[in-house]
Amino acid sequence: MGTVIAVVLMLAGVGLLWAGYHAWRHLMASAELAATPARPEVREAAEVRRPVRADALVYLFAHQFVRTPKPGKVVNPRFQARAPLTGEELDPRDFAAKMLFALLAEVAEEGGIEYRVVERVPTLMPPFPHKNWELQARRAGPLLASPLGDCLAVAFDMVEKKMHLPETVEESGGQALERAGEAPWVPLDLLVEKVLEVVRAETTFWQREGVYGDLRNYVADCLVAEGYLVERGSNTWLEQLRKRRLEPNLEIIEPVAPAAEALLRGVRMVRQRYGSAELLGEDERQASYTHVNAPAHLTQVEGDVADILWADALGLTLHETLLGLRQLEPNAEGGA
Repeated sequence: MGTVIAVVLMLAGVGLLWAGYHAWRHLMASAELAATPARPEVREAAEVRRPVRADALVYLFAHQFVRTPKPGKVVNPRFQARAPLTGEELDPRDFAAKMLFALLAEVAEEGGIEYRVVERVPTLMPPFPHKNWELQARRAGPLLASPLGDCLAVAFDMVEKKMHLPETVEESGGQALERAGEAPWVPLDLLVEKVLEVVRAETTFWQREGVYGDLRNYVADCLVAEGYLVERGSNTWLEQLRKRRLEPNLEIIEPVAPAAEALLRGVRMVRQRYGSAELLGEDERQASYTHVNAPAHLTQVEGDVADILWADALGLTLHETLLGLRQLEPNAEGGA
């Protein structure tokens, strides 16, 4: 009996030595792979750059447009937003909202979109208090050629294809011809949801950083392709798992600084002309549309909802939509 036990123990010891040896070789091979410099991704900038529009300008000069996080608020490093030119940490939700607001305001000023406010039954979803109105938009002309502007055009196409029915005109020859009717009104929250859908169609699961981060990174990708940002390649396999490194190309960015100043003044003028003084803020960076700081008469309208100024409606709708989409994420910060 003792001999059998000794043989079993000896075989077990040999097996452990064999497993340990192969585990050690695998560990050394992995360490060697991690130490091997990874081949950096080479992305050539476009030779002909299109004009930088509102969403891209807000991204590049975010330190002039976007608020910093609230004091004491800790953001997961994976979902942090930083100003490209200063490296300052910024509020991720405000970053996404300001890009969309500036873009949609600029499109409206150029006649590409029309807005209207209509009554709706308050939803049971946050944020609170519930609005008893919704903002609708319809395409009235060409949209801006920009990162999120292109996505907005696709979003309109997706929604209009389902909503819009062509008019039928009877000709004298008895042949029926189809004629495109007037563009339909679309809830703005549905448009923003479709914009995010377009953005994520070009984003892998592992690249996703939540609603705010995905919108921001899509604009960043376009700016990398245009040469305004430079993506530094990872030196090792381990660094590839970390957050991407983007550096501003100052030689190309500096000439568009006057356009950012003009946009800053333009957005401020839109808020003053089509918005309420209560939501204006001391400057564009501090301007914020949330259900918390909005007066009650803007969320629960007792009279005609059509009297709401469209800049107020746009800001509050973007806040409600982005917050609602974020709460649908599996972990409320990132994921599918």
